[in-house]
Amino acid sequence: MKHKVNKNGPLGIQHYLGPAGKLVKFPQERTFFTQGEAGDGVFYLKEGVVKLSLTNANGKEAVIALLTGGDFLGEGCISNGAPVRMATATTMAPTTAVEIKKDEMTRLLHEQKELPLFGFHAQT
Repeated sequence: MKHKVNKNGPLGIQHYLGPAGKLVKFPQERTFFTQGEAGDGVFYLKEGVVKLSLTNANGKEAVIALLTGGDFLGEGCISNGAPVRMATATTMAPTTAVEIKKDEMTRLLHEQKELPLFGFHAQT
């Protein structure tokens, strides 16, 4: 599910994330994660373009979303508790993101009550 963030607002997502996470940079056509691998965290896209796609048993790929700066990806491991990635995420342009591990994001959701405004809800 796509969650767009008002990154230019006075209290953008970085305000709530603080020092959480690690800045990562990917060149064009780099895979963030692959459908079926363990979901261990989320990414907040600062800039770039990421394609989310699903591949069926016959190997046919379906693009389900294009994400850009201000979007989150990989949040299924937190919002619905999915143990594995439901899609593959691949950069379509050089991309900069903040990688936030699942435990850290869950902690932030419990501590920062405003984060649900960005589309996240803590699982209890």
